[in-house]
Amino acid sequence: MRTDERQRRFIQLGRARFSGRPTSVGRVRGWARRLLAGEVADDVLDDTVVLLSELVTNSVLHSDSGREPDGFFTVFVAAGDGVAHCAVIDEGSATNVPVVREMSDDGNVRGGGRGLWLVSAMADAWGFHHDDESGNAVWFQIGGCSRPAFADGSREEPALPGSEAIPESPMMAGASPALAGRDAEP
Repeated sequence: MRTDERQRRFIQLGRARFSGRPTSVGRVRGWARRLLAGEVADDVLDDTVVLLSELVTNSVLHSDSGREPDGFFTVFVAAGDGVAHCAVIDEGSATNVPVVREMSDDGNVRGGGRGLWLVSAMADAWGFHHDDESGNAVWFQIGGCSRPAFADGSREEPALPGSEAIPESPMMAGASPALAGRDAEP
């Protein structure tokens, strides 16, 4: 029996603050892998680690978390019913907000990175919240939907989000980089 999305309960497995340096990408991967092992299927775990790597890299490269010497970002990891729910909250940027780049005619992503394009292609659900004062929160869920596959085994290409509102994570409602509470040590 499939769990109704509205009834799914996520259990927060961890929350940790990381420095806004490139070396944090590997630390987040290892930390998340340890937390999610046994909570989600192996293929979901592998995909989750890839998507977290992309979001953390975006935070380090495109936000004040990576630009400021004492910059940081926070990662949340939760799971429920075999589904991973993750969020990365960074210090934002005066010049950048999260955006999915469009695919060009030659099959490359226009304007640079593939991070959010991969998230939109692989995640069952995702979204972001931008606030000029508190930064960016980008979240995704993966593992809850089986996607139709073509005869060659590939997944259906998702529609790229346009100007429509992207929902806020239920786990992250109202969260900001200045979250109250304890931060776990990764």
